[in-house]
Amino acid sequence: MNSQSLAGKLDAYRDVGVVGSVAEADAQKLILLVMDGALEAMLRAHGFLERGDVPAKADALSKAVRLVDALRAFLDHEEGGDMAASLEQLYDYIARRLATANARNQPELIVECSELLRGLRDTWAQVPELLSAPEAAGA
Repeated sequence: MNSQSLAGKLDAYRDVGVVGSVAEADAQKLILLVMDGALEAMLRAHGFLERGDVPAKADALSKAVRLVDALRAFLDHEEGGDMAASLEQLYDYIARRLATANARNQPELIVECSELLRGLRDTWAQVPELLSAPEAAGA
């Protein structure tokens, strides 16, 4: 990833309004911050929907979709190959399901998307540990 593309991704991250130490974050940490922001927005949207606050639900889901779309900016299809393509499809699916949840006021779709992204986030959080494991180093 070159510095210009990282700068653009940082700008996209700032545009969606997630709080964090973006300037110091490496790509792995930045992706975690974006995922955390999307998960938080989904949780808030679910709560707003349960309370009948439809405008706030719509705002929170719009933010979640923007954050999921921002995750796509991190995909490197040249280096990532099939994995990047699979993640692209997953992010697209989540964004579409969130849009449907918004249009139809279906909390179960928000839960589904949260579970999908939470699983991916938990796996992504383990990447540094997996890369530093003795097996990864060829020992």
